[in-house]
Amino acid sequence: MTRLLAIDAGNTRIKWGVFDSVKWNPCGALPTAEAARAGEKWNLVEGHVAAIASNVAGPEVQRQLQLACEARGWPLAVIASQPAQLGVTNGYRDHRQLGADRWAGLIAAHHGHRGHKLVVNAGTALTIDALNDDGRFEGGLVQHPRTHRGDPVADRRVGRHDLGRDVGDAAGELGLVDQDRVLRHRHQFPVSGPIAPYSTLPRRA
Repeated sequence: MTRLLAIDAGNTRIKWGVFDSVKWNPCGALPTAEAARAGEKWNLVEGHVAAIASNVAGPEVQRQLQLACEARGWPLAVIASQPAQLGVTNGYRDHRQLGADRWAGLIAAHHGHRGHKLVVNAGTALTIDALNDDGRFEGGLVQHPRTHRGDPVADRRVGRHDLGRDVGDAAGELGLVDQDRVLRHRHQFPVSGPIAPYSTLPRRA
């Protein structure tokens, strides 16, 4: 089986790991601002791998990842949100506005666990997405860091807990108390029956 180099290019850090169908090794990370050094870091990866990337950091970062993979002869597939894929239906009005990291998390949650799910992705921003057991993504919430206070989009969302179906609706700045309130009032999410939390947490290298 071909080993897989999974790359998560976020707003703050680029994380990666090599999966051989049993374990993740090696794993690493570097600041997103240093994307041009990714190839140097990947010198620790031996042999041939197939690479797949989730990138929310922009086209220049994607170009650097592409160059690093091409230099090693590794094929690179870049995840992009779709209207529907692998059993998951995108609930955003414009499917392209949903971050690739969230889309990948929804697909993983749908195939990894049965039933309704709240998919929590804890990166630079915290996202909480509602996924029905039939694979319908109903919308989500995005918590920006406190340093984003003053963002007009974020300010419109303070104190609101309805699910967003585009970036403007979903974006907000929820405090810890508000996060707890969202989870305690999860019956307000448009799913019926028990809901299982599903989290994707960044690995610290």
